[in-house]
Amino acid sequence: MGGGGRGVTKSVIRCMASSGSKTTAPSKASTASTIPPPYQSPATPNPGDKVVGPGASKSGEYKCSEYYCYNKSSYFDLEAEMVKDRIPQPVADNGKK
Repeated sequence: MGGGGRGVTKSVIRCMASSGSKTTAPSKASTASTIPPPYQSPATPNPGDKVVGPGASKSGEYKCSEYYCYNKSSYFDLEAEMVKDRIPQPVADNGKK
């Protein structure tokens, strides 16, 4: 009577039924306003058309040419830029007051 038993996993799938009301597709004007603009930052390198590394270009064998454009401060520049968008860590209330 060893511990070779298997656990049983139960999956529940919920399907949402339509309420019978018809929805219309959003217009192009409302859809265009919800698409965020492309991310642009001075901390993100833009390799352009110049050769930045061995075989690194959008048309070369190594497609990620941005790798060669970062410098030793790039990580910290991006961290400083993202700090305003971070959610603060919640405080644990363990019943101690």
